[in-house]
Amino acid sequence: MSTFANGTPLNAKPLEAHGNFDLIKKFKLDFADIHVSKWKSRSSGLSVVHLDYDGAGS
Repeated sequence: MSTFANGTPLNAKPLEAHGNFDLIKKFKLDFADIHVSKWKSRSSGLSVVHLDYDGAGS
């Protein structure tokens, strides 16, 4: 079976995709209003972890 550089099978459908990046996993932390997502490049295999939170206030 053929795979991308990131090890994902060619016929696997990502949860979401932007450019060469596929969303691998996305979840919300139980103890804070923070959403975490992990993306992986189909071309280079680079992994990126993104934290989405509202930093306003205080």
